[in-house]
Amino acid sequence: MRIFIALVFMLLLASCCHTRTSEEAYAEGNYLESIHLLASDIEEQGPEKYKQDEAIKLHTLVEKVMVYYETILANTTNIDFDNRIMAYNSLSEMRGRLNNHFYSQELSFFLDKYTAAKLNENIAIAYYDEGNSIVANESADYKKKADLYQKGLRSYNYKDIEKLYKINNTKYMQLAAKEFYEQGKNFVQMQSYKEAAEAFQNAALVYKPLGKYKDSDNLFSRFDRLYRTNAADSSYQLAEGIANYSTSRAKYRRAAENYKDAALIYSPYGNYRDATTKAANYANKGKISISVRPYQYESLFKEVTQGHDYISFGFGSDIFIDIDSSENYSDHDKSIDNDSKTEKGKKYNIKTETVTNRVTITTNIRVSGLLSYSNSFKVEKTSSKINYSYSGDVPSGYHDHSEGYLRDRYMLSNDARKLQQSQLKTEFFKLVKEIEEL
Repeated sequence: MRIFIALVFMLLLASCCHTRTSEEAYAEGNYLESIHLLASDIEEQGPEKYKQDEAIKLHTLVEKVMVYYETILANTTNIDFDNRIMAYNSLSEMRGRLNNHFYSQELSFFLDKYTAAKLNENIAIAYYDEGNSIVANESADYKKKADLYQKGLRSYNYKDIEKLYKINNTKYMQLAAKEFYEQGKNFVQMQSYKEAAEAFQNAALVYKPLGKYKDSDNLFSRFDRLYRTNAADSSYQLAEGIANYSTSRAKYRRAAENYKDAALIYSPYGNYRDATTKAANYANKGKISISVRPYQYESLFKEVTQGHDYISFGFGSDIFIDIDSSENYSDHDKSIDNDSKTEKGKKYNIKTETVTNRVTITTNIRVSGLLSYSNSFKVEKTSSKINYSYSGDVPSGYHDHSEGYLRDRYMLSNDARKLQQSQLKTEFFKLVKEIEEL
């Protein structure tokens, strides 16, 4: 069994330390990665250790991958743009990885055949042809054409590719602006002012390189302000309805949130009425001050109330949480059990003595003020040691012994305090739920 476990461990260790090889990458069809891994190994060794067999290995791999992409190019039609672009990009990536190294001369068959300029031109031609193949009617069509011409232009300035990019990109901006503008008008008729504002804004943004599109900027401002005014008014009126009939701190806080929403949504255009002032006033009215006594428990209560900004601590408290606890320790409590047994014709007695140390903490919670609540709980930690003693005609192999370890009061008290803290947290969570409704 030990040998088996050791073998498993060695296999796991070997798998963790395994370095991916060029052969593995090639077998998975990751040809560019395969070239990169082999080239990296050769570069790490340096020109001094560059051997003929490694040169042959690299030459063979590059040739195989080159032929692979050449086969794709030979078998694709002129309109299979994706595969053609992929093949040329892969050949370009190969060239970039293998050029300008001490072993590059060995790969002249590939590097001379596929120059950077020629590959870039072929990539541009593929994008150029794909762009020309698209019949454009809508803004999305012109955008696609423009994007393709732009990609080709980044590789090589082929024929009139730059001119075609500018023409189609301009046409896209013109049509897109018109489409967004018409959308905005339709949304206005539907009284969907938020969506209308977004549409007019999009029209202005897409046309911005060409200048201003009609009155899209003005219409955006007009309907954005109208949408925000309506939304702010809705939140403000809701807040007023709550505030005017509020008798609880929780409702004051709800009113404050709605005033805050009104102020926030209208903020791009300044202050909405007195929403900001009322939000602050009612948030203050909704606050609840709590005093936790003794102070040592306050930090635990603060952990539970994180994120409840309306709860504060200090003088003039609305709620008082009083906690008292007592600890009881009993040591060397004993219980004895005697048992008679017969084994192999021999009668003997077993005396089992259990010695226990015990810490019990009793905690009382009393809440007064805005909230009335009381509860108590106990937590206990024990530690036992068992002594076994034998008498009579005791069979061989049996002898007096002990099991377990008696922990002292300090250790038991620490563990019991941890249990108490956990239970107190549960009690505090219950209290916070009640406080939220005040």
